[in-house]
Amino acid sequence: MAILDTAFEETLTSNGNTAEFVHHGGELLVGVQGNHGTGSPVATLQASFDGGTTWGTATDIVTGNTLVVSGGTTGAAYGGSFSFPPCRVRFNLAGSISPSLGLYAARANGPRVQ
Repeated sequence: MAILDTAFEETLTSNGNTAEFVHHGGELLVGVQGNHGTGSPVATLQASFDGGTTWGTATDIVTGNTLVVSGGTTGAAYGGSFSFPPCRVRFNLAGSISPSLGLYAARANGPRVQ
């Protein structure tokens, strides 16, 4: 798992998961942009509070926000902010054919994500 000083960025060109990163708690800013591909693409922000054993759709318990982009428009940008305790985070892409989807995350008001 890489240590990143400012932000996380990865492009998925097939279905699967990005690398996971450690969120040290607080507000996390996330975004999705690019070619979602054909088929029935679904990009999901996932979190694990048990060290990466169990993963689920990340849901902010205060706002109820999730980042689940289903059948996104090519080039459109989707984003949100989420407040989480320390956890591991990753993105998942499923149901897509020939995607090239950029996935981004940064910690708000903080020095790093890992």
